[in-house]
Amino acid sequence: MTIYHNICIFIAVHNSQLNISEREIFMGYNVVFKTIAECTHVGVITWTSFQSKEYFDQWYDEKMRGWYEVVDEGVSEARAMQLCASDEATLAAFKAEIKVAEQILESILAENVQ
Repeated sequence: MTIYHNICIFIAVHNSQLNISEREIFMGYNVVFKTIAECTHVGVITWTSFQSKEYFDQWYDEKMRGWYEVVDEGVSEARAMQLCASDEATLAAFKAEIKVAEQILESILAENVQ
């Protein structure tokens, strides 16, 4: 059973070990999203990093706009994690977990009835 959590995970990088261009490539272009599609994850806020704004613009096509709303873009990892840990994001994550649990429970009950 998989339960979805709104957990922001990041990789700690020792900047002293990277030159500026390597750091920029590694850090990428951070975008924070809110799921807007009607699914178990509606309202959940998460973030991801793209190689560049150009790559993000290519990925964020009409189909993706139907699933995700951009909360903020071009932000630091710290800001992205802050947005993911907001009260709104936490509440949406709990609601998503409850929806998933309800679906699992309904499935189990339906199997036991037969």
